[in-house]
Amino acid sequence: MAICEMCGEPIDSNVCPFCETEQGLESEINIPDFKPHKPVKLDSSLLAAINPDQRIPKTNCEMCGEPIDRLQCPFCNTVQGTQPKVKTKTKRRVMKVVNIKDDLPVVDIAIARMEIQIDEAREEEYRALKIIHGYGSSGKGGAIKNEIHRVLRRMYLNEQIFDWIPGEEFSAEYEETLELLRKFQFLENDEDFRQYNRGISIIIL
Repeated sequence: MAICEMCGEPIDSNVCPFCETEQGLESEINIPDFKPHKPVKLDSSLLAAINPDQRIPKTNCEMCGEPIDRLQCPFCNTVQGTQPKVKTKTKRRVMKVVNIKDDLPVVDIAIARMEIQIDEAREEEYRALKIIHGYGSSGKGGAIKNEIHRVLRRMYLNEQIFDWIPGEEFSAEYEETLELLRKFQFLENDEDFRQYNRGISIIIL
C-alpha cells in the first residue's frame, strides 16, 4: 500500500483510482533551507504611529528647536528623523541681513532703504532678508517699525514678497511662522530665532 503523489490517498497500483495520476512522474520539489529573517528595523514615523510618546534621549526638535525627550515633538508634532536635510550651495548665504537704523533715519528714508534692499536681495538670489529697524527708544513700538510692518503687509497682499515674519513672532510657537519653518528650514539657524526681537522683521522673497 502506497500514498498517491498527487492527492495523498492510499493506493495499491501505479495509477491512482482517485485522481488518475500515474505514480513516479511528478518532479521532485526542492525546498530551500529555511533561514530566519533578520529583525526589521521600524522607521521613526512608524514607531510614532505605534507610540507617539516613544522616549528618546533629550535633544532639541529638528523642526521647531524646542527641547524634547520623545520621538514625536509635543510642540509641533514633528516625528524626529523624518525631515529631509536641506542642501545649500557652498559659500552661499540664504538670508541677507541689513541694518537700516544706524544713522537714525526718518521714516520715509528707512522705507526707501528697505525697498532697495528687497530688490537687491532678490537680484542676488537670496531666499530671505532680515531687516534691523529697531522698535523705538521707549520699547513701545516706533514709527519706523510700525510703517515697515504696514508696508510689508501691503507688499504681501500685492504678492510682491512671498511672506514676512515680525521679529516678535519669529518662533515656532506661532502657527504661521511654523508653516514657514517647514518650507524654509534655514530660518531656524538664525541667531534671532526664538528671541522675540521686536527690532527686526524677516522677509521671505
